[in-house]
Amino acid sequence: MLSVAAQAQTVRGSMGFIGKVGHWIDDMTGEGIDSCYIEVPVRPWQVIAKGYANQSDLHMESVFDGSQMFQGVVGDVTVEPRIRTAVTTSVGLWVGYRGWGIGYSASIAGDKGVDWDLESTSTHYYAKLRLHSFEGGDFKTRQRGYLADPEDEAATPEPFDIVQPLYLSSPVKIKTQLFEAVYIFNSSRFSYTAAYDQSVIQRRSAGSPVAGLRYFHSDYDYAHDSNADLILNMNDIGRINTWQVSIGGGYAYNWVPFKGLLVSALAMPMVTAYNHIKTYSYDSNYRQMALDEVVHSDDELPREDYRITLMDTDSRNSRITLNVNSRVSLTYNWSDWFVSVNGNFYHSRYHYKNNRGQLNEWSAMLRFGVRL
Repeated sequence: MLSVAAQAQTVRGSMGFIGKVGHWIDDMTGEGIDSCYIEVPVRPWQVIAKGYANQSDLHMESVFDGSQMFQGVVGDVTVEPRIRTAVTTSVGLWVGYRGWGIGYSASIAGDKGVDWDLESTSTHYYAKLRLHSFEGGDFKTRQRGYLADPEDEAATPEPFDIVQPLYLSSPVKIKTQLFEAVYIFNSSRFSYTAAYDQSVIQRRSAGSPVAGLRYFHSDYDYAHDSNADLILNMNDIGRINTWQVSIGGGYAYNWVPFKGLLVSALAMPMVTAYNHIKTYSYDSNYRQMALDEVVHSDDELPREDYRITLMDTDSRNSRITLNVNSRVSLTYNWSDWFVSVNGNFYHSRYHYKNNRGQLNEWSAMLRFGVRL
């Protein structure tokens, strides 16, 4: 009997704690709002099925002395690999309590990729953590430079500009971590969460100045033995890590043309105040062969015999940059059901010595949910 009583007390204690957390979230959700503009639904739980489409575009660039590696080339050569993934479609599920929740999605078409989302909301702020990983194996590369005329040494070198597909035996692995938070100044009448997680409902049109914080980490990794030729063309760099912290301000507006329908837009310029980069440089038997003074044939060292070794790592801060965070959404609420479509665009850049690059990502999401 004592054991049963102790277990009952433990269960009641756990339920009491969960109840207190629920009341705390309820209080935060409705704190200070004008009910003429924002409605807090009676049913607090949300179950959302979501379809997600996105595309990533990584554009890298390196400049090096081409005369050391290519016969007949004069001066610098610019190499620009570009990885553009296919439009990837994912499906997933999100479960939350008044905007606090967790979601998972997995790709069903396009490139391999996985997304995790974790969200937290209140009347004053919105915060989201997104973990994204994908692979790209086939992409195009562009080479630009000047080629001398072997029959006339006095002739002016002719420019060349070649774009061709490049097939990698080992794919480029890309991982990103994004944390973003938005603070709402006019939180009594404007709701950010009404547009992006539907934990509340915007009843009348309103706008608000907003402030934002963004943390972004990326890992571009193509350091594999079979990619020794690509690594050489990227100034010996085979892996790049970036860390960026951005702050900014802008404006958001919720337009309610009629009951149930919400059109929302946000534009927020952001300054990347902290921009750190770490690079990994590699030596290889392909590099050693390409840089010696002997002319080699293309099949002298088969790709399966390429071998790379880590030479060095280097960390440094890059210059301050300007980015823009923008998004739009369309939401319709009826009874306890809702449907929402939203789009987003992210842009990040890195710069290290004679290497630079930028990653562009766009996404569109369809959410269909019910409040319980």
